Amino acid sequence: MPNILVLTLLVLAVAIGVAGAQTATQYDKLSPGNQKIVDALYDAQPTPSAAPSSGSTANSLSKDDIAAMHQEGKGWGVIFKDMKANGQLPPDVRNLGQLVSGKYQPQSGTSGSTTITTASGKSQVVGKPDAASGGVAASVEAP
Repeated sequence: MPNILVLTLLVLAVAIGVAGAQTATQYDKLSPGNQKIVDALYDAQPTPSAAPSSGSTANSLSKDDIAAMHQEGKGWGVIFKDMKANGQLPPDVRNLGQLVSGKYQPQSGTSGSTTITTASGKSQVVGKPDAASGGVAASVEAP
């Protein structure tokens, strides 16, 4: 009788353990510091609407995809360079430290021009690319 009770309890414990067990993802297996790096790389990926339309079809990576590359033995610098080369990171990101530290600010959709308004009310736009000459054009607008 005690053997049946022990066997029943063992079967019940295994069934509860299997039902309640969650499989850890590749991301979950990383240390908090490595998770921060994955988060920075993941968050820096352009959204599909902001992705460059240069014909490249860069697929965004999931956090688990990035974590799996690291767990396969790739260093963070190599992962960063691979993602940048594949168009999965914006071209203006200089290095991984910039992403992890939070110092990276994505380029906005502006044309790169600056409007300077004088005290007399005249406005001058500088730094705007001139399509005809490929140079920088400046224009003055009256108020």
